[in-house]
Amino acid sequence: MRKKEIINIVYDEKCIKQELSFKVIYRKKSNFQEIIIGENECFGKTLLLDKEIQLSSYDEFVFHEMFAYSALSFFPNSKNFLILGGGDGFLSYYLLKHFKNKEIKIDVVEIDKEVPRITRKYFKKSKKAFEDKSKRVNLIIGDALKFNPSNKYDVVFVDLVDYTTNPKLYTKTAIKKFKSFGKAIVFHSDFEKTKNLIKKLKSLFTNIKAFSAYVPSFFSLWDFIICSDKKLDERKAKKAKVNGKYFDPKELWDSKYEVRISKESPYSIYKKR
Repeated sequence: MRKKEIINIVYDEKCIKQELSFKVIYRKKSNFQEIIIGENECFGKTLLLDKEIQLSSYDEFVFHEMFAYSALSFFPNSKNFLILGGGDGFLSYYLLKHFKNKEIKIDVVEIDKEVPRITRKYFKKSKKAFEDKSKRVNLIIGDALKFNPSNKYDVVFVDLVDYTTNPKLYTKTAIKKFKSFGKAIVFHSDFEKTKNLIKKLKSLFTNIKAFSAYVPSFFSLWDFIICSDKKLDERKAKKAKVNGKYFDPKELWDSKYEVRISKESPYSIYKKR
């Protein structure tokens, strides 16, 4: 019998030092990164890229609902979406879930062809997104920095690695290029690193709104930053008909680099599952 492979990863943040063990379900080195599908007793089935958690079945809905639905609250009539990165398909899944059977278009530009191939095999939401019967998700294997669309999108999601991991994806030149793709651009960022990113974004966009959620598997508060030259009306956004398991537009709050507490903590939601 083949011995089960276990990997241990130590997370050493400002306030938390935690070692996690993962039973390896699948492991492969692509041309870009090491891809691991692991199982952890706390976070369940997990996608790791170069031993960094990208999502876990336990709490991925917090990250993806905040990412997708905060933008839809401000731009509810959007129909044409671009996801830069997002090869796991989860962000596409939540957009499809919100719009149900409505006609929308989602282009996903993923540099590593192995990510969608592997995740659709091990995660149902990934499979549902990429095998959508209405074929609303169009997967493009390519580099976000070299992508040149022929049309403009309503909302562009920058679902790439953190800007400290790959700074060339977040230079002013790169962000200007992404800005040219659509009417609104949405970034995500570790709460501790958001302040520096927003300084750069403020020089490129007229309006910026940032919202936060604690993602336990990331051991961090995480920010979702909406950027546009169009007005971002928070009063209207809070009335938007966009709801999820975690996300509620009435509970949106600005991220001012301080911890926020909503009416119900993520942990109490998890306990209801």
